[in-house]
Amino acid sequence: MLQMRCFGVLTVTLDGRPIPELSGSTVSGSLLAYLVVHQERAHSRSVLASLFWPDTVESQARRNLNSQLWRLNKLLRSTLRVGQPYFFSDDQTVQFNPAVSHWLDVVEFEKAIALLGQTSVSSVDNTFEALKVIENAITLCRADFLEGIYADWCNSLRERLREEYLLALESLTRSYQNNGQNEKALRVAMQLAQADPLREEAHFQLIQIQASLGRPTETRKQFQVYEKIWRDELRLEPSDRMKTLARRLEPEITSPAKLLVSATPAQQVRLLETISTVLGNMPSPAKEGEENQFHWQMWQQIAVYGEQVGQALRARYANTEAIQYFAIALDALSALPETGERFQKELNLHRQYDE
Repeated sequence: MLQMRCFGVLTVTLDGRPIPELSGSTVSGSLLAYLVVHQERAHSRSVLASLFWPDTVESQARRNLNSQLWRLNKLLRSTLRVGQPYFFSDDQTVQFNPAVSHWLDVVEFEKAIALLGQTSVSSVDNTFEALKVIENAITLCRADFLEGIYADWCNSLRERLREEYLLALESLTRSYQNNGQNEKALRVAMQLAQADPLREEAHFQLIQIQASLGRPTETRKQFQVYEKIWRDELRLEPSDRMKTLARRLEPEITSPAKLLVSATPAQQVRLLETISTVLGNMPSPAKEGEENQFHWQMWQQIAVYGEQVGQALRARYANTEAIQYFAIALDALSALPETGERFQKELNLHRQYDE
């Protein structure tokens, strides 16, 4: 059987044996990929010649095409059966023979895309099974289509397949959510966000899922990631849709620092006393292992909140209260291991403390 993996760098095997001459970004491999991907019809030899050798006169381009087709037939000859060639060809056209035993990852992926729109079946078991088939097919997209090949025909198909892949991840996430499989939905949504960090739907789904799983810290962090990307990279404000979601999930989205700053002066004093007490009673990390890591994480979190509240209070011209929180953050940092990162944070906090 002829097997071709077109997602990522092209790899071609024949009866389990790799064919390096057709793998990678070779002209022979590229031509084979084109014919197999577009096997539904015959292709004009003139069109193929101009497509693969656009800067060559037609007569020479046709000779190049003939040479490459001869090369393909030679490399694939080991599994030829009488009456079943790999290519149908005449003086005018060439077509890959669909009846030849072959497997193509792009075909399997597009079958799954078609199945995705049919998951609203009556049987829940059938739905789950269909979703599993779709997820397995999505794993075929290990990278973009035919990496290293930059022909026009390849670029346009690459863009279409990439968009289909992203839409499939979106739809698969929603399907898992609708079926109550939130952990699976979370995994696929993370895959979507990693594939396209500038895709708002990825962040929207991640925030929704984290909130539905009862994880306020992760929900808040994901919204902060979204805000940072939109403001720092895209120079945009959050969309109305995301603002509506944030209002609906306000307890999960709002950071502790923002909640503290919005508290009354009396509440802030009590908070300051509580944090100071925690700092005084928390033992210093004394041994390696999980307990050690837990303590460090606690001190790090206190340092972050102390700095955030201090900055917010200073913005409101409450300088005395701000200094108190900067001092808390410095105390928390002093309990952490001595590293360059800690030193830099302490310098930054000292500057804010002395302003």
